Formats: sequence, C-alpha cells, structure tokens
Amino acid sequence: MNSNWLRQNPTITTVYSGNGIILGSTYTDVMNITKAKAHIELEPQTAEEKSQITITAKITNEIINENSQTNNKVTGGRVIFKINGRTLKDSNNNVIYATVENGVASITYTLPSTLKSKEYTLSCVYGHKLYERSEGNTTLTIVKS
Repeated sequence: MNSNWLRQNPTITTVYSGNGIILGSTYTDVMNITKAKAHIELEPQTAEEKSQITITAKITNEIINENSQTNNKVTGGRVIFKINGRTLKDSNNNVIYATVENGVASITYTLPSTLKSKEYTLSCVYGHKLYERSEGNTTLTIVKS
C-alpha cells in the first residue's frame, strides 16, 4: 500500500474515455484506508538478578477475510520493550529500539540492580506508519542469583 494513502481523505478518480458508442465518464470518491493490525507474541522469561537477557518478540499482521484469518510475518517498523511500563534504555539513557525483520525483533539487555527478585510485566510496543499501535505482554520473573 502506498503510505500517501494514509493521509486524511485521500481520493481516487476513475476515468473512462469512452468509445464510439459509449460516452466517457469520470468518477471520484474518498477512500477509507485503515491501518493494519499487528499481533505481538512474547514468551515468558525467567532470569537471575543483574543478568543479561535476550528479549525477542514475534510480530505478525492479522489479515481477516470472510473465510479465514492468517498471520503473516511483519517486516519494517520498530519496537520498544518495557518492564512494568518503563521503557528500556541503554547506559546513556537512550531508548533501545529493535527493528522488525521477517517477523522478529530482538534485543540483549542487562537487568539493572534495581530490579529485585519478583515477577514483572514485560511489554513490547510496535509502531509503523502502516499499522495501528500494538502491544504485547508477558511475565518476566527475576530470581536471586
């Protein structure tokens, strides 16, 4: 899909030039283009305090027609990860982004000493101009080392 179609009130014009029998005509209408929906899958994780973990999200688009629903791997856009609603950042306090390629986005992250042993909510938020904002959640269990 052409991303310019996502602007407000895009129009489409159809032109028939006619022939010797039928007159030509033009028809213009406003298109209703909606963003696609993405599905995010995260596996629950268990890790020791202050350890390095790899967080991987699987992102698929949800294509639903009258007969079935299929999930296709998404390529493009990027994700951020959160623990208990707080966006993960690097040692320079920059947000850590992961690019989505072939339905997968992944980062390696060192758990800070402030995260003690207990259960946390691990979230992934996906953004792309052709998709609605999508979020997936799972559990991150931190155990004493």
